[in-house]
Amino acid sequence: MPFNGSGTFNRVHRWADDSANGIDITDTRMDAEDDGFATGLSNCITRDGQSPPSAAIDWGNQNLTGVANLGVGGNATITGNASIGGNISATGHAVVTSPNNGSTGAVQIKDAPGDPNAAYLQFVNNSGITQLATIRGLQGGGIGFAVGAVGESLFLHADGRLIAGTNNVTFDATVPAQANIYGVASALALKASGTSNTIASFYNDTGSTRVGWIGTSGSTTSYSTTSDYRLKENVAPLTGALDRLLAIPVHRFNFISTPGHKVDGFLAHEVAAQVPEAVQGEKDGMEDIGRAVREDGEGEFVDVTEAHCPEGWTWTKTGTRPVYQGIDQSKLVPLLLAAIQELTVRVAALESRL
Repeated sequence: MPFNGSGTFNRVHRWADDSANGIDITDTRMDAEDDGFATGLSNCITRDGQSPPSAAIDWGNQNLTGVANLGVGGNATITGNASIGGNISATGHAVVTSPNNGSTGAVQIKDAPGDPNAAYLQFVNNSGITQLATIRGLQGGGIGFAVGAVGESLFLHADGRLIAGTNNVTFDATVPAQANIYGVASALALKASGTSNTIASFYNDTGSTRVGWIGTSGSTTSYSTTSDYRLKENVAPLTGALDRLLAIPVHRFNFISTPGHKVDGFLAHEVAAQVPEAVQGEKDGMEDIGRAVREDGEGEFVDVTEAHCPEGWTWTKTGTRPVYQGIDQSKLVPLLLAAIQELTVRVAALESRL
């Protein structure tokens, strides 16, 4: 029963045919059949790692769940389904063809029973001792990446959030941002390439018009917002600036988080009454937060807004939290300049009387 190299065992003798043709079933013919069977097994099974298989085996739709270790010394091609419960050691080239049915990937990595975070790929050096990198599936939906032997420091969540620079998968998980970046010395370092001095550009929601950018020149940094006359209309002189400026209270205070550090500044809602474009948010603003649960119950996020609930997940309100106002103090510059101009006119009028 030799193995023909294409995944099929062929019989050397057929006993029914021998009987019909008057041929005796002898020990010689039995030994030939057994020898062929033994040779086929030797060609396709690695025995204790002593010798690699030399036959090309078709693994289509085969399950090797009881195999402790599988060694592949040459090239392996899998076009069907293969389930391997042990370790695979491949020193050649492996090609896995997707079933192309839209629901099953070419490779599936399952977590271990009782350990929902055990589904990961590990990259090691040639000796198999030093870990180079890992890619792990997250229980709540997403991927975690690690480089070297240290823990993961980059996570991509199911809701599209990117967390970088920390091994805490829930770092700032409640912050409604698509990227949370943490750093010891600097959370984010940006450098323009070549002759460009633009570090970052910002566009409107249609993506067609640049509305601001951050640039560098020598040892300075500029924060620019669009101010081209071609983008504006209804242009008129600013009047009454001094009265509006005097109506804005200026305070000295400390933030609750830093009780020993006092600063000069404003209360956002007081500025909004005179320069509304300088303030973002509403006074005493609140938002609903809740719990997002994946349909299969194997993942969840807590204290997230409904808008940041991943598609296909169920969101349930659990409470509310404040949405604090913010202020862009640079928006006060036009009012300050116009007030100075008004004062200059008044001073010049008084000087003319002397």
